Amino acid sequence: GQPYLIRNHRNNTFNIIAFDVDNKMYVFDSEGNLLWKKAINEPVISEVFAIDYYKNGKIQYLFNTPTKLHLIDLLGRNVENYPVRLNQNANNGLSVFDYGNDRNYRFVFAGTDKKIYNFDKNGKQVSGWTKAQALGNVDKPLQHIRHNRRDYIFLMDANGSIRILNRQGKDRILLKRNITQALNSSIYVNSTNNKGQFITTDKTGKLMFLSAASSPGFNIY
Repeated sequence: GQPYLIRNHRNNTFNIIAFDVDNKMYVFDSEGNLLWKKAINEPVISEVFAIDYYKNGKIQYLFNTPTKLHLIDLLGRNVENYPVRLNQNANNGLSVFDYGNDRNYRFVFAGTDKKIYNFDKNGKQVSGWTKAQALGNVDKPLQHIRHNRRDYIFLMDANGSIRILNRQGKDRILLKRNITQALNSSIYVNSTNNKGQFITTDKTGKLMFLSAASSPGFNIY
């Protein structure tokens, strides 16, 4: 897979993180010197995220495999109760949401049962979260957008169907008609016109506007 550049909080340079086909993790300094390596024993299926678990400016590396959440510090040590074994195997790479920019992170991913799971930074499932059910497999990471003081969580299944959730995992916007999003397309805030709050593309490349207002095709949940 691709290498990742993660800031080293000690010297403000960037460490380079890579994984090999034997599922070993390597961390190099900015000059290419190997700092450490670690056996992960499973394929890594997410990006590597830099989070501040202790809220003290020190960075840890977060990622997931199909069966575990991993959180590793700068020296290659597992943080606290990590790795966390998942009750349901993950089907996609996790997403990291920080709703209030206060480092009270949420780790969200789809299980092989097509349900959406939400963990706090301590590796515990979030109380009050409704495990939204997708119709098809969810291969892409979920996406979060905060717009006009509201949180929108977008999930797309392998068929391109979109669901738009709130922070409890319930539908924030119900689609009156199915919109099939292009598999490699993301969702963005629409800042160019008033056709809708969000914009994406369908399978043909046509622009699609999503709105939380009472415009054709959508209503508020």
